[in-house]
Amino acid sequence: MFSLGDIGFSALTLYLLLPVSDLGFLTFLAVFAAATMVGIISHVPGGIGVFETVVIAAMPAGSPMHKVAAALLLYRLVYFLVPFVLALVVLALHEAWRAAGAHAPAGAFGRAMAAMDPALRAVAPLAPLVLAVMVFGSGLWMSLSALIPPTTEAAEVAETLFPLAFVEGSALLSSALGAGLILLALGIVRRSLGAFWLTLAAMAAGVVVALVQGPDWQRAGALALALVILLRFRREFHRRTTLTHAALGPGWIALVVTTIAAFGFVLFFDHKGTPYAHELWWQFAVDGRVPRALRAGLVASLIVGLAALWLLLRAPRHRFVLPGADDLSRAAAISAVADRPDTGFALTGDKALIFSDDGRGFVMFGVAGRSWIAYGGPVGPADAAGEAALTFVEAARQAGARPVFYEVGVDDVPLMLELGLMLHKMGEEAVVELTGFSLDGPERKKLRAAHARAVRDGLTLQIVQPPHDPALIAELRAISDAWLRTKRAREKGFSVGRFDPSWLGRWRLALVRRQGRIVAFAHILTTRSRAMATIDLMRHSDAAPGTTMEFLFTELMLKLKGQGYRAFSLGMAPLSGLAPERSRRLWDRFGALIYRRGGNFYNFAGLRVFKEKFHPDWRPRYLAVPSALPPLLPLADAARLIGGKTAPVRA
Repeated sequence: MFSLGDIGFSALTLYLLLPVSDLGFLTFLAVFAAATMVGIISHVPGGIGVFETVVIAAMPAGSPMHKVAAALLLYRLVYFLVPFVLALVVLALHEAWRAAGAHAPAGAFGRAMAAMDPALRAVAPLAPLVLAVMVFGSGLWMSLSALIPPTTEAAEVAETLFPLAFVEGSALLSSALGAGLILLALGIVRRSLGAFWLTLAAMAAGVVVALVQGPDWQRAGALALALVILLRFRREFHRRTTLTHAALGPGWIALVVTTIAAFGFVLFFDHKGTPYAHELWWQFAVDGRVPRALRAGLVASLIVGLAALWLLLRAPRHRFVLPGADDLSRAAAISAVADRPDTGFALTGDKALIFSDDGRGFVMFGVAGRSWIAYGGPVGPADAAGEAALTFVEAARQAGARPVFYEVGVDDVPLMLELGLMLHKMGEEAVVELTGFSLDGPERKKLRAAHARAVRDGLTLQIVQPPHDPALIAELRAISDAWLRTKRAREKGFSVGRFDPSWLGRWRLALVRRQGRIVAFAHILTTRSRAMATIDLMRHSDAAPGTTMEFLFTELMLKLKGQGYRAFSLGMAPLSGLAPERSRRLWDRFGALIYRRGGNFYNFAGLRVFKEKFHPDWRPRYLAVPSALPPLLPLADAARLIGGKTAPVRA
């Protein structure tokens, strides 16, 4: 029903815009539907060009083609621009309604906003991108308006009333302000607070220029509306960053080149009847519209082109250099106040760090192959973390590499989508809520029995605080080396720690003893908030009973619960929880197949069964990459990092 209504009203809109002919509406409706279908089959974005060709071919002989082409162009503007403006207005009203809080109106408007609130909140992360399109379009309009001759009597009269310098200056100012808005659109995408205020100032100046140029009420009203809409989104712009940190990717470069080409096309098309002469550049007269347009076009092109080149050259290039002591201290202070303890992996020393401009957030990452791989999401307050993530993505792209975020949680999903990355589920993390954890109840019967058996075997758990005795570290190293030999393994890195006294010396250690002798150990990662704890390095000796590791987890969680910790992470179960029957994604089908059939390479199912004993909540973890294709290459690069098969650069 909705599809029929959309096609019917869209066809009616174009039918009313086309010149009068003997083509009936029902016949045209069939032509419109066929043109739409051909556009879809062609896979051309929006069917641009294909749709128009079919409509023009179906018009009766003798139809004025210039009017048909104008109608098709106007239809495109109506079909895309009007809904876009209406959507912006609705989003702005929703932001105003949310900001009002308890003082929001409770009438029909309030009920409508409350009904749309879930959907509008879901698209809220796209607001900067949508607003950037609005700012870019406003700038393009202002620049082009300086190239096009006035079409109203009021504008022509104004040219005769004001002094020549005023007329010339207003055209150049309009062109310059438009070029500035085109460049500021990049800052709006980045949620830059400085770009936000500069955009407001440029739009306000554009309103004034439009009022004195004619006055041009339509342009002034549109800019004023855009200014009001932008004001409602003030809280979306919180990053105190500079445009010189922006990386002009291929998309932005193509957009800049297309914009300058559009200036040249409009200038040529509107003034093609005037023969070109070098003297035109120096002619100043009230009715000298061609020279004025040439100068305005040159100003806009120079501002856009030179500023884009400056941004491209000034954007800093980051090298993969391991952090020094000062950077590790800064990262330690930030991760200590985070809620997730795995942010402490920044302190292993095998990952580079990119900080936000204000130093309150960072991203930890490694480099392998053509991938820059960040471990987890960005760390720090939301604004600083988002800025650090954006800097990381742009630095990777400038280096010709793919930006990858490895093992990001649900809280980071909106930011990943805002950065233009695609999400692939890697598995699920087992998190035990310690506030409700105990050995009581029938559902804990097996866990309670295993714990009791371990106690009968003489196992006890001791938690020791840093700094650690060198003799203790030496004893633990002997256990670790024996464990590595038994497993025929070697130390890993990136997403797991290694036996390094400086790394272990930062954390508390959990020691499992049997008759006074250490048979297993783990080091505990925590933060000051006590929101969650986890363990990283786990090793045991050959003398440890089979129930040792289960006892370690159980007893440690009981002790941490008594110390006020609210949750405990058992780590991730790789490739578990994939649902290809729902997602229909190739990666989910591939991952589910490996999970079921890959037991000879890794005990995927067994790991989940072990963690299931503790009745955890399973939380999805994702790999964020630029492509929707199965992320085989990024995963291969991540495996190289974890295996330690990279050669990092040291400061």
